[in-house]
Amino acid sequence: ADPKYLRSMRLVSGFFGSVPNFQIHEHSQAFKIQIKLQWSWFYLRKEQLLLFLQDATHLVTKWRNRLLSSTAKLRIGNRSISVNHLYDIINNLAYTKFDHCLTKSDINPKDRQNFSSCLKLTSDGLLQILSENVNIQGTFAYLRMLKMIIVTYIEKKTTITERKNTRALSGIYSTIVNFTVHDFLQRAQKLSLLNDIKYKQLHDPSVDKLIFPVHYKHQNDRHSLSTQCQNEIDQLDVEQVIANAYDEAVDIFDDLEELCTSSLPSNLKASSKAEETIRSISAFVNGDVIDEVEDVTALLVCL
Repeated sequence: ADPKYLRSMRLVSGFFGSVPNFQIHEHSQAFKIQIKLQWSWFYLRKEQLLLFLQDATHLVTKWRNRLLSSTAKLRIGNRSISVNHLYDIINNLAYTKFDHCLTKSDINPKDRQNFSSCLKLTSDGLLQILSENVNIQGTFAYLRMLKMIIVTYIEKKTTITERKNTRALSGIYSTIVNFTVHDFLQRAQKLSLLNDIKYKQLHDPSVDKLIFPVHYKHQNDRHSLSTQCQNEIDQLDVEQVIANAYDEAVDIFDDLEELCTSSLPSNLKASSKAEETIRSISAFVNGDVIDEVEDVTALLVCL
């Protein structure tokens, strides 16, 4: 997104920034995010009127374009991040296209919306080649983070059968094809109950008969495992996911030998102590308030 809109989103959501005379989170329709007290790493303001989410595909292409930019000078610690490292790999006769999956068109800065090249830039073969050269660890870390963004927000590992089953959740019981995660879980539970009833009708003579149309191929199906208790979204181990992500981030910096990794916080809780300092640095002086309010107003008009 445009930096002006990013700043407006940060102000509206209260993410390390606020406007003293424009408290949008005090609106009557605002909601409150209930979190655990020990979640010191949760920096977002608990009261929100609306939330924002960056388009993942656009974010990935912007990440790639910054790498290919001829004017941007990227560094991580003392290690440089450069597209020239990729050109060296392509021109190296020791590697073939099957090793790194790249062509020069994939790193053409004029093609700014080439998402397929982002997938090639994060291929396992290319990352393996980068990891083996100690002189290009900055570029390796940069593309490794790009890979994590793709895996988290874009990559789909569901099979065709699972997608068909998901679309079939509406079936004859509903004509709605767009639904939320909560609706998805409710429909999955409904199908589990229906499968359980069908199974008991076929295999338990003590149960009163309810006639269900069953295809002859499925008459001897075993009891479906989907009837097991399904956890709600809020029961997922979010803390473990965050801890794993933090450990992964520390591993990335540990691989960069020239970085002073001793200055990194030893754990997630220690890193969260920086919140107050960051918030104090992010405070706005009075002269900027008018401009910030105008930015927020422009964003709300667009919404």
